Amino acid sequence: MTMEFKVKYPSLTFNNRQLSKKEIRILKDMTTTSGPGKTWLALQNPKYSKFIHEVLVSFSFVPRKLERYGNVGTNLPIKDFCAALFCISRSWNERSRGEDQKLTYRTNRFEETISSTQYRISNSEELGHNFLWIIDMHQLVEQAIPHRSRGYYLNDYLLIAKNKQEAHSLALTIIGGPLGLENPVNSCRLLGSPDFFDYNSHNSNQIAAMLKGFDKDILEKREDLIKAEENQEKANYVSAIISQAGLMINGPG
Repeated sequence: MTMEFKVKYPSLTFNNRQLSKKEIRILKDMTTTSGPGKTWLALQNPKYSKFIHEVLVSFSFVPRKLERYGNVGTNLPIKDFCAALFCISRSWNERSRGEDQKLTYRTNRFEETISSTQYRISNSEELGHNFLWIIDMHQLVEQAIPHRSRGYYLNDYLLIAKNKQEAHSLALTIIGGPLGLENPVNSCRLLGSPDFFDYNSHNSNQIAAMLKGFDKDILEKREDLIKAEENQEKANYVSAIISQAGLMINGPG
């Protein structure tokens, strides 16, 4: 999803809304060496935690197939955003050497803050917030359905949990348990806050794609069966002709 950042100092628009001065201050803090620590503190403040989650979703990597289910901008260009944040031109030939160095520094710090915060969320149980986790369960399909499948189904199913361990546990007890599978999860990775994704639509489409794949497989197998039965009839006819011809030419023996 492309996004145009509009700046008219000291205001800044982000995801089609104008940011407050406090939000701008938070964003600028994220471009410093103390960004990871300050961002973690802001995540624990109910007044600003949703905004931080929005920033994390917008600037972290989101798989392309999940982008269309986001209700905010995703995979946004960090360098362009930092340029707007600090009123620096996005065109390199319009920047001074000092501006270019400042933009590079701020961009790198912002990326480090995003990466560090995402890593900390993925590997801790401190926050207690709900998150969406991308669960890869394609082997579950292969184990639970004896028929050999050519598809790669349920490889990015979305579950809400407070941490990675809980996501694994939910998949194990609620999905793996009824199916008699001890380990239904291949991998589990953080997507972001459920506030910014239409996860139910995505999951419904995941299941529909799996069912459609097997419907297609059944249809193809039925066509193969029809062709095989037609060939069997032809083979019976050919064998009858050849047997009769052999008797006529060679005699009963």
